[in-house]
Amino acid sequence: MNTVTRDSLSVTPKKFDRFGDSHYLRIDSGEALRQVLALPEAQWFASNAPLDGFRADGQFLQYLNENRDGRLRPQEIKSAIRWLLGILGPLGDEAVGSRVLRFASIKKDSEGGRSVLRAAEKVLVFLGKEDQSQVDLNDVTRVRKMAENDGLGRAGWVDCRVECSEPCRRLIQEVVETVARTKGSLCEDDLDQFLGQCRLLDEWEYERESARAEECLPFGDETSELFSLYRGLYDRIEAFYSLCQLARISPRIKALVNAESGERDRESRLPNLGDLEEVNALASTVPMASINSDGVLKFNGPLNPADRERLQQFRQRIVIPVCGDGTQSLKRDQWERIKVRFAVYSEWVLRRPVVQIDSVDADARRRYVRTSSSAVSELQRLFAESRENVIQLENVRLLEKTILYQAHLLAFANNFVSCPDLYSPAGRALFEMGTMILDGREFTFCVRVPDRDRHIRRCQGEYMFIIYAAISDVEGNVEYEIAAPVTSGFRGHLREGQWGVFHDSSGKEHNAQITQLLESPISLGEGLMAPFRRLTRAAIHRLDLISLEAEQGMRRCLSDEVPARGQPAGDDRGRRFSPGFLASGGLAAAALGTAGAYMAQTLAQTDLPRLFWSAVLIVSLLILPWVLTTALRLRNRDLRCLLEGASWGINLRMRLTPTLARTFTRQRRI
Repeated sequence: MNTVTRDSLSVTPKKFDRFGDSHYLRIDSGEALRQVLALPEAQWFASNAPLDGFRADGQFLQYLNENRDGRLRPQEIKSAIRWLLGILGPLGDEAVGSRVLRFASIKKDSEGGRSVLRAAEKVLVFLGKEDQSQVDLNDVTRVRKMAENDGLGRAGWVDCRVECSEPCRRLIQEVVETVARTKGSLCEDDLDQFLGQCRLLDEWEYERESARAEECLPFGDETSELFSLYRGLYDRIEAFYSLCQLARISPRIKALVNAESGERDRESRLPNLGDLEEVNALASTVPMASINSDGVLKFNGPLNPADRERLQQFRQRIVIPVCGDGTQSLKRDQWERIKVRFAVYSEWVLRRPVVQIDSVDADARRRYVRTSSSAVSELQRLFAESRENVIQLENVRLLEKTILYQAHLLAFANNFVSCPDLYSPAGRALFEMGTMILDGREFTFCVRVPDRDRHIRRCQGEYMFIIYAAISDVEGNVEYEIAAPVTSGFRGHLREGQWGVFHDSSGKEHNAQITQLLESPISLGEGLMAPFRRLTRAAIHRLDLISLEAEQGMRRCLSDEVPARGQPAGDDRGRRFSPGFLASGGLAAAALGTAGAYMAQTLAQTDLPRLFWSAVLIVSLLILPWVLTTALRLRNRDLRCLLEGASWGINLRMRLTPTLARTFTRQRRI
C-alpha cells in the first residue's frame, strides 16, 4: 500500500511504503535522499544507533560519525546529505551507489566542489592517469593510505627519515634526542623549544664573556675546572671550620669529634672494617682533618683518606696562587679570600638555565642562534611542506569522503531513515549479521548483542522466543554474540548448549552455540497445545504419585510373609502370603469389579453423542480465553525489542506479520 503526502518544504511529493503497521519513506533516488532533510525525525525508523551495529564500510562510518562517539543520530545523517548535495550536482540514478566519481557531476561553483576536483586531478596525476575524467574509490583510498604511511597525516611534523642535507639531518637528530616528545618525528614546537634553550645558554655564556675577566674568570681558562674542585670541597671545608668553632666554645665537642668511633657511641654498631663500602661510608662521615681550637686546616697533618688527594690539588692549584707559596695550612680568613675570589663566577654559574640540550656541541648551538643557519632554514622549509602536504591529504580525504557518500549514503539511509530491506525476503538490512542454522531451520534475522543481560531485560514481556548464541571461529575463539527470534513453527529440540552453523553477511562460516533461550509461544498451534501440555505433565505427575503409593503398599504387604508349616526360617521355598495381603488383594479385586459394573451401567443409560459434545463444549469454553490471549500476543509481537536491547533507539513499530514470521524462520523441505 502506497500513500502520497506533500510537505511544505519539498516540491516533489514524498512516497511512503507500508510495512507492517508503519509507513516508511521510499528512498530510491537522489531526489528522495534530498527529501530526507524535510522528513520529521519522529517519522524516521531509528533515532539513535550504535556504530558497530551496521555492516558497512568502516571508513564510511568514520566519516559519518562526526562526533566520534560510536553512535549515529539523525543530525549526522542530515549533515552528510547536505554536504554531499553541496559537493555534487543532482544525483542521477547512474551516480547513486557508484564507486566512481565523474568530474562532470562535481559542482564547480562551490569551494568544496573545487577542492574535491583539485584533489581528484592530483590523484590522477600521481597515478599517471591524468587523461581520465573520473576517479575510482580504490585509487583514492590507495593514495590516502600511502600518504598516511609516509607520515603526512599531521600538519607541522617531520619524520626523522625525511630526505635532507647532512647538517639538517644532524639538527633533526639533536632535536629528537633532546627535547622532542616522540623519537620518530618532531614538530615545530620541538624546534622552537630547542632553539629557545640554545638562546638561553648563549645569552648566559655571553654574559660571562662581556664581564671583566679578572672578576668572572679569576683563574683564566682553568676557572671552570678549578671551580669544580672548589665546589666539591666547599661543604666539607665549611663543616670543618664550623666544628673548629664549636671546639673553641666547648672542648667536649673537640674530644667527642676526635675520639675513636667506638668511644663516640658505645651502643652503636661498629662497621665491618673488612668491607670497603662500609669503610668508605665511614670515611665520608669523619671530618677531613683533626678538629682544633685554632681553626686551621693543616695540609701537612693527618687528613681523611677520602679527601687527601683533592685537598692536595686544592692547595697546589688554588690556595698557593691566592695565599702565596709555602702555605702549609689554611686559616679561616684565607678561606674567605678564596670564596671572594670565586664569588662572581659562582654567582654566574648558579644562574645557568636548566636545559635539556647539554649534550649539544657549543659551537653548533652558537651557529643555530647567532648566524643564519642553513640547517634551521631547511628544517623550517620541511615543516612548511608538511603543512602543505596535510592540506593536500585533507583534500584527498574529502575526495574519498565524497565517493563513499555517493556509494553508500542512499543504502545507509534505507537502514536508518527507512527499513525496506528488513521486510524483503530477498534483501538484508545492514544491521542483520547473517543466517544461523539450528535444528533443521534457518534463522535469518540475527542482530549483534553487546550485552546479553541488558538485551534480555528489554525483551522480557514481549512474547518473543529468542535464541542467544555465541559466534566463534574455527579455533573456538568467541567473536561476538547474536540474538535471533524464532518466529514460526514449534520449539522443536532447541536447547542451551546446542551447536549449529552461522553464515555471516560475507558468506564466511562460523560456529554457533546457544548460550541462552528466552522462551515464549512461537505459533498459535504451540500456544493451543501449551495448556494441554501442562495438564499432561500434571496428570503424569499425579499418576507417578499414585504408582509410588501403590508400590509402597505392596512392599508393606510383602513384608508380612511367614514361612510355610514345617519349613525352616530363612528358607524361601514354600513361602505363602500373609492373610493381610490376601485380604487386601481381595478387597482391591472387589473394588475394581464394582467400579467396572457401575461404569458399564452408567454408559448404558447415557446418550453418548450428547456426552461427547458436552465435553467438547466444556473444553472449548475453558481454552477459548487462552486461545484469544495467545492470538493477541502473537499478533502484537514487535521486533523493536531486538534492536532496542542492542542499544538502538527505534521510532516506528516493527510488527511481526505472518509473512515476516515465515521469512525469519525457514524450514527447508525437499
